[in-house]
Amino acid sequence: MSNRTVFVAGLILAMLMLGVLVGHFYSFTVDDAYISFRYASNLAAGDGLVFNLGERVEGYTNFLWTMLLGLLIRFGSDPELVSKVLGILFAFATLVLIGDTSRKLMPDRPWFNTITALLLVTSPSFAIYAVSGLETAMFACLLVLAIRLFLHEESSPNGMQWSWLVLFLLTLTRPEGLLFFGLFAAAKFLPERKARRLAAWALPYLALLVAYLAWKYVYFGNLLPNTFYAKTGRGLYQFMGGLFYTYSYFKSYGGVMTIILVLLPLAAWRHLKPMQKKATGLLLVSFVAWVAYSVYKGHDPLPSFRFFVLVLPVTLLLMTHGLAVLQEAIGKLNNGNRWGNWAARVMTVLIVGLLVFQNLVVTYLSTAGKPQMREYQIQIAGMDARHEFIPMGRALAQLAPADARIAVIDAGAIPYYSKLYTIDRWGLIDPHIARRKGGGKVGEKFDAPYVLSKRPEFIQTKMYRSGYRRLMQRTSVHLDDFDWPGDMYLFLDSGFTADYQMCDEPVLDGFFIRKDVLPPSTDIDTVHNEEP
Repeated sequence: MSNRTVFVAGLILAMLMLGVLVGHFYSFTVDDAYISFRYASNLAAGDGLVFNLGERVEGYTNFLWTMLLGLLIRFGSDPELVSKVLGILFAFATLVLIGDTSRKLMPDRPWFNTITALLLVTSPSFAIYAVSGLETAMFACLLVLAIRLFLHEESSPNGMQWSWLVLFLLTLTRPEGLLFFGLFAAAKFLPERKARRLAAWALPYLALLVAYLAWKYVYFGNLLPNTFYAKTGRGLYQFMGGLFYTYSYFKSYGGVMTIILVLLPLAAWRHLKPMQKKATGLLLVSFVAWVAYSVYKGHDPLPSFRFFVLVLPVTLLLMTHGLAVLQEAIGKLNNGNRWGNWAARVMTVLIVGLLVFQNLVVTYLSTAGKPQMREYQIQIAGMDARHEFIPMGRALAQLAPADARIAVIDAGAIPYYSKLYTIDRWGLIDPHIARRKGGGKVGEKFDAPYVLSKRPEFIQTKMYRSGYRRLMQRTSVHLDDFDWPGDMYLFLDSGFTADYQMCDEPVLDGFFIRKDVLPPSTDIDTVHNEEP
């Protein structure tokens, strides 16, 4: 078969496999996505880019994604549906682009280009975040497109240079795009030191970036998103959380084998063409920089290593290149004879098979010790808004007065469906809490007196009814009694114990209601079950 036939056939097979995985996880929507949905819905309604009406707080990190959703909502689209459709489209575009980029990087190895696509689609994390409602697939798609354009620009230096524009869109999608702009700029400038060429490429990006930052400062009063302050400033806790998160990722996805394959292209550095050296160097530095950034950033609470899915194309391009280097080295050890070449191919098939098998089944075993795809469903179920948070939001929309305030820990679907003014106890959309010093077991940020001073009608806690009954039998409370330390400080506040009681509504388990909100005779279950 010709190289093109192998590539196209492999790509079609990969698309079919991706379609199966996307269908398997289609119902999953991560709770954090509803933060963007609320911003986008308010924007579409003409209320501005805000979470709470009248409060300009940048509680998102996906500006372009939120704006795109807002535009489509304005024309009547449902945000949950359209976010999934967009995510799936970006996922399939990423698949096509990563195959084409691999072919450009290794033009004489069509089978390895197919392997790159195969490793991408057999990563359930990639499919999960294609339908999660978040910008993950969009970021991955733009990143691999920027890499593909970089390869084209380096092989045709006198042609049009458009990678800067894609990198700007990447930066609008997530702030980490700025990191990749710096790495791409270094890759363009350092080998040949052509400052004029770099300036022609970089200045348009910088001009647009300055304009965007100026708008942000005027609109929000800050250059950095509020989420940056909420997720950083935890010192050693933050570093250790990031270290453990990164370790857990590599342990779950190939372990030492992944690291070895990523670094193997260095062994063939002398034999690479100039363009391949630039591209491989860019990919390697990007990978190392992202790992370092992951450690600095700290633990990401979302399932299936969302943060590393953002750069999965970079990782897989390096791994596939490493596989090609390994196969060639094994073949040379046997003087390139027929049996040596076959041994090299068998080794490649075994490694790819092991990686695919680990991706699909080994990482997540059932409680009976049997590998099964359903375990991915179990892992992500705790972050799926459908199971808990959407019913909570709908119940609050019926129970609470229209001008009520709620204080929540999960600031996604609950505020989105309740449409109530929200105090975010985590601080993602609350500047005061976001800028506090971390405390608790792992440096969490919270401020119980501040939350109570806002007099919310409902307060969400992680103290559920069963635990609350046990707690009421105790003469004292300890940090270990609480899933989240912010709750302990809430319960220790005399204002909370005097003014709030546990909500009787079954779906609002963990919520406390201010005693003066509903009269004692009100049947909460009846209120909830009434037709809207």
